[in-house]
Amino acid sequence: MTQPNPKNLVWHYTTLETLEKILSTQTLLATEANFQNDPNEVSYAQSMITAALERARGRHKGAGNFLVDLAKHLNDPPYSSVNLDRLLDGSRFLLCGSADGDSMYCWRTYGAIGDVSCAVGLDPAVPLGIKESTSRQKTSWQSVSYSTKELQNQVDSLIDQIIEEYQESGVGDEAPNHGVLITGYSSIQTLILSAAKSPSYADEREFRITVTDPPRTAIRFGAGKAGPRPRVGLTTLAPSPGGPTEDENALPIREIRLGPTAPLGAEQSLRWILAAYGYSLDGVQEFEMYEDERGNTVRNARLNQSRRVRVSLSEHAFRDV
Repeated sequence: MTQPNPKNLVWHYTTLETLEKILSTQTLLATEANFQNDPNEVSYAQSMITAALERARGRHKGAGNFLVDLAKHLNDPPYSSVNLDRLLDGSRFLLCGSADGDSMYCWRTYGAIGDVSCAVGLDPAVPLGIKESTSRQKTSWQSVSYSTKELQNQVDSLIDQIIEEYQESGVGDEAPNHGVLITGYSSIQTLILSAAKSPSYADEREFRITVTDPPRTAIRFGAGKAGPRPRVGLTTLAPSPGGPTEDENALPIREIRLGPTAPLGAEQSLRWILAAYGYSLDGVQEFEMYEDERGNTVRNARLNQSRRVRVSLSEHAFRDV
């Protein structure tokens, strides 16, 4: 996985109606992996892990067999986890974005019928974290991988490294430490479940923030096709230097792009929404004080346009059929 170029934005596709809610709460919602738009994402990733462990069994015999048995055991909920804790154990909440801010694929996939679609350009250098958490743990954007072969090679290499560390953990007559394999299997799950994406979705050019082990109090719900979807709210945890608003802890929104089906009047609506929630459209007024040649104190105002939120339009023609 790689991080986005800090000079580029990560684009979160949504609608103007949802954008208004995002700005009113200064919150972006990460959705539990089993409720993503791709219903097969988790099973696809899990199948890659299963196949990798079977290959490891062929290469490493004893340690490989232990990993296969370990995976079967860890996939069963522990007796100590019940109710919500059982569901939270191993859960992953994803906030998704794209490297492409004007993707026809994304407009068609995420543009809601009857609503005005937009893409929210976020500064990837500004860290986000769970809004209701006291840990202040920061998250970062990471790319997904659409190459099955690349992921296979990566996980095979990781397994070989883990087993080598396991074998070297035995000292003298002492048996190797199985804890190395247990910790290692957890790292395999984190890698694959966070990065694996079917090649069918390569046009999305996806980056994502992955949240694990959220506190119980952070769980909320949003509408979904199969019923309310569990979600976790993310917000800015650190001041955003040079941010677009007077509130340094505001979400790091640098540009909003309206979708290709946006009707006349949508841009004006967007400008009202941004301005009402404190985002600068024209720039931020800054003042400097100096003394003139007579010794009088002069207060000079200037408009810093580098701190405004840009509003743009999709360059695509769009046939809604």
